[in-house]
Amino acid sequence: MSQKFGLVPSNDFEDKTLQSESYEGARLCKKGDLVLNRLKAHLSVFSTAPCDGLVSPDYSVFRLYDVEMIPKYFEHLFKTPAYLSEFNRRVRGIVAGFYRLYSGDFNDVGAICPPLADQQRIVEFLDRTTTDIDRAIAQKRLCCRVERTPSDV
Repeated sequence: MSQKFGLVPSNDFEDKTLQSESYEGARLCKKGDLVLNRLKAHLSVFSTAPCDGLVSPDYSVFRLYDVEMIPKYFEHLFKTPAYLSEFNRRVRGIVAGFYRLYSGDFNDVGAICPPLADQQRIVEFLDRTTTDIDRAIAQKRLCCRVERTPSDV
């Protein structure tokens, strides 16, 4: 799991250096489950599982009890400043970098749960907006590349 790309199946990596020596303690997740990196909850490292699989024992897996709810909505919701602040308030540990958000503390946080149609509109808007922003950043980077000529050296 990464903060930028979310939960990515290990088969999608060309470099297979991420293989675990053991899957002991691994947690089963199903497509659509919300997966939380407990050590990085204070950085909003949440993701919706794109497929069935196993995740690290350091992750928590949450399944929505109402199958009508949209997991991606909650992934977006839990990355907002208000929820990030709430998670930061609830993490426990010795020092930064080792703070954990335990499942019980996560479950104590109430979630804003609009009607299904509103959840869908929110997800579509955020996904479209994020895609537009990513495209604009890529274009800006492409336009700003300046090739050096021998006279620039």
